[in-house]
Amino acid sequence: MPHLSLMQETNKTISQTQFYPTYVCKNTESKWNHFVWTSKLTTSKGYIRLDFKMGLAHVIKAKSSFSNDKPKPPTLEDILYSLIIDSRVAELSFNDWCDEHGYEEDSMSAFNIYIENAAKLKKKLNIIYSRDEIKEIKEFLKDY
Repeated sequence: MPHLSLMQETNKTISQTQFYPTYVCKNTESKWNHFVWTSKLTTSKGYIRLDFKMGLAHVIKAKSSFSNDKPKPPTLEDILYSLIIDSRVAELSFNDWCDEHGYEEDSMSAFNIYIENAAKLKKKLNIIYSRDEIKEIKEFLKDY
């Protein structure tokens, strides 16, 4: 059964998207500790798979001391909002992108990340949504 959220009831494009988050692991080996999820988003145009990371505060608290907290899955809106924000890289200059994401402007590795993200994220959105649908989602999630 696809994961559904409350916001889907009010947006046609989002409500027609099937969303399947799958928990992968807890990463405590990097500078930022986080949960890793993989998700499949499906529309009538096709589907995409993508990884999504959430901080360790995103948990469902255990009801007893005999069980552990469980990672709280991302919502479809979490995923779409992140994709929309991250895909803005195609609209930003490299210098503006560095300012927004904390990279050094004289870094070749930062430039390579910028180029890779610009192409990859925009392409992913275009696989499952039309240009008009992307505009609709952006408008719907502008205050998310």
